[in-house]
Amino acid sequence: MPVSNNAFQNNNVHTNLNHTGNNRRCIFDNWKRTIANWCPCAKRRYERTHGNYFIIRPDEALDPEKVSEKTSLKSNHYRDSGASHDEEKEPFLRSHTGRNQQTYNENTLADPPFTSNAMEGDTEKQAAYFLQKGLEAFDNSQFKKAESFYNDSASLGNIIAVHNLGTMYLYGQGIQKNAEKAHECFLLCSRHEVAASMGQLGYMYMYGKGVDQSYDTAKEWFLRANKVGKDAYSQFQLGCMYLEGIGTPVNSKKGFYWLCKSVKSNYLPAIYNLGVLFMTGMPEFPQDLLAAAVLFEHAANFGDDPYSQNNLGVLYATGEGNLRQDYKKAFKYFKSASEKELTEAQFNLGECYNNGYGIDKDLTSAAEYYYLATKNSDNSLAEFRLAQLFLYSEATFKQDLSMALYWFGRSAQHRNETALTNYTALKTLLEANKDTSPEFQKSRI
Repeated sequence: MPVSNNAFQNNNVHTNLNHTGNNRRCIFDNWKRTIANWCPCAKRRYERTHGNYFIIRPDEALDPEKVSEKTSLKSNHYRDSGASHDEEKEPFLRSHTGRNQQTYNENTLADPPFTSNAMEGDTEKQAAYFLQKGLEAFDNSQFKKAESFYNDSASLGNIIAVHNLGTMYLYGQGIQKNAEKAHECFLLCSRHEVAASMGQLGYMYMYGKGVDQSYDTAKEWFLRANKVGKDAYSQFQLGCMYLEGIGTPVNSKKGFYWLCKSVKSNYLPAIYNLGVLFMTGMPEFPQDLLAAAVLFEHAANFGDDPYSQNNLGVLYATGEGNLRQDYKKAFKYFKSASEKELTEAQFNLGECYNNGYGIDKDLTSAAEYYYLATKNSDNSLAEFRLAQLFLYSEATFKQDLSMALYWFGRSAQHRNETALTNYTALKTLLEANKDTSPEFQKSRI
């Protein structure tokens, strides 16, 4: 059976429950703990990758004694046929430009917004040295030092430093956000055909960051970025725009085309989103769980993407996507994603503990993960599961009708109709037994 995209609604098992300790009989919507509802991440995501991803790094460590005459902006992120074996081991690097460019001296920078004075000696080597020092400080979260070194490098004509300063200003990484300065930096870099900077300008116009929002202008910058280089972020955004009809008519084929180009550049959000596209299917693109599994596995293992890890866990738990059903592997991926506070994975981990899938059954641990899922979002099914745990007494989990009533109520507030039915039934039962049921007083919360 295909993976359900509406797992929150799969609470339709009905049984008669003879409530222990009471002579009255009441009908509840129940579940059998041998049946788990797995929650995939089935929505396409457009949120930004962390700003660190957009920091540009040169090809080599820039030692002032060993630096080459020309500082290359060739991207580590976009491979060509000349990529070394060591480069191919790390596909998720953070530089974004896609072609070789020169470092420009101070005479090529028209009125830069930087105040550091040029130093005596070989300015290109000094600029490269300050850039390297800036990258080292940035990696050690010494953002003020990084800003200072980038300023020194930029004042000597290093265009990489200008872009990196723009990234820090845009995302406020250790310094105060300043969209105006970021826009100035990226605009300057765009004059020198830095594809990554063009992609950032597209982002600023796409979401109105320091500029008037304009989808047309954003699209123009994304397209320009891919004329001068291979900017995976721009390719990803173009794919999203065409798939969702953002600033342009919906065109699934063009959306699929741009998303695939971004996937070839190993851009993690694109890999996940293409996996979702194959998992859910579209009129033009039928569901293909095998292709989804391949994409999720790549993003999960090499990119440590929690969304892909969760979905790969779902496929292992269900045996879909040409994967042999393996609860231990499913548990491993759910565990990894839940550590990154992904709500769906926390719920799925609760299901594993509740049913003994891939791990020994542990209702206390199940309750803990269901509760974590409710803390991070309005997860109605996790609330429903908590109510069920408190409703039915087992050796390792104490019955508490007041807590069952509370969690059924919470789930009902989040539009779970089954939870509303149970809430009404349990409240009626407790009202009828209010003289003999001490739990009734606890339930009035």
